[in-house]
Amino acid sequence: MIVEGAHRLAFAAAPPDIRAGAPFDLRISICGPEGPFAGGLAVDADMPAHGHGMNYRPRVRMTAPGHFVAEGLMFHMRGAWRFRFSLATPLGTVRLSQERSVD
Repeated sequence: MIVEGAHRLAFAAAPPDIRAGAPFDLRISICGPEGPFAGGLAVDADMPAHGHGMNYRPRVRMTAPGHFVAEGLMFHMRGAWRFRFSLATPLGTVRLSQERSVD
């Protein structure tokens, strides 16, 4: 779980074992200060050590308040990647991130 202020975000990959060169989706749940998050969400990822991001731009859709699916992600290299989540709230953008090692 990632926490930033009053926002909590949890996510799981499908399939759960992310491999370099293999497409995957993310199932994402977000709670805000007043319950399930109903704002906008953007998802991206980068490799901080290499200074570049993904070659693909995922599609994000809300499936229910507080629940999202990001489809079409793929890490083209092995190594340390950082997921980046941008939440559009009435008070501005909230950014959350988490690193993940990919084989």
